[in-house]
Order: sequence, then C-alpha cells, then structure tokens
Amino acid sequence: MLQGIPSTTTAINRTNGFKFAIQNHKNIRVTTKVANYSRVEAIHVLQELLQKGQTFDAIYAQNDAMAAGTRVVLKRAGINPADIPTVGIDYLPETRTAILNGEQLASFTYPTCGKAGVKVAMDILNGKSVPRYIKVDSQLVTRENAEQIEPVY
Repeated sequence: MLQGIPSTTTAINRTNGFKFAIQNHKNIRVTTKVANYSRVEAIHVLQELLQKGQTFDAIYAQNDAMAAGTRVVLKRAGINPADIPTVGIDYLPETRTAILNGEQLASFTYPTCGKAGVKVAMDILNGKSVPRYIKVDSQLVTRENAEQIEPVY
C-alpha cells in the first residue's frame, strides 16, 4: 500500500477502509510505504523496494498520481504493469488511459465535493437546516465502465 500523507483524513480513511476490506483475508500481507500522494515519492519508494528484492502481487495506491509512479518504475524494471493489479483513487485522465490499456486494474472517483458544498452553503444562507453529514458517492472505475465515466480532474 502506497500511503498518502499519514496525518490527513483522506489517508487515515483510505488506510482504515483498506484494512477493513481485507481483514477476513488472513493470507494477505501488506507492506505500507508512505509516498505522500506524490508521483515522484512513489517512484522512489517502489524503486527502493524492487532494489531490495521485494515482490508483491498487487498495489493499492491511495491516489492515482502514486499509481502512475508505480507504472513508471515497473516499466523501467521490465515488468508489465498489467501483470500487477494496481488500484488507485481520484480517476485522473491518465488513469482512464491506463485502465483502458490494461496497465491499471481500477480506480475510484474522488468527487471534489464543490457542488455539494456550495449547495449546503446556499441552504445555510437561506435559513434551511442541513444534515451534519453529507455523503458524496465514489464510483469504482474499471475497464468495463471507464469510457462512460468522466475523470474527476
């Protein structure tokens, strides 16, 4: 797992969500490395792991910039990115291309929440009550639906 900035809410939630999702799969061993949501740091981290002989069956990058960095390193090492299932978050335009080319297994959209935030702000300004928690749904993007879902950024 390539982790974002560990003290941020997004990294904490993404780490906890991942651990929750795999908790019943006792055969999964997770190596967590911090790459601070940075493509460059992900490149350095993955290069270091490969130089140490680390192998892995899959990569979970807490954002698609880090996932893109892993593709760079894998290609340089002569490893086809399609051979290592990689999942990221944010669904960038380059992620769509990587998914359609089979170089990334999946991504999740990460809505910016701007539209929902403006609506809530307007409701507050107009004296309406608003819920304390507003869920903005994320979508799983795979090769099957990548062309139908617009990248977030």
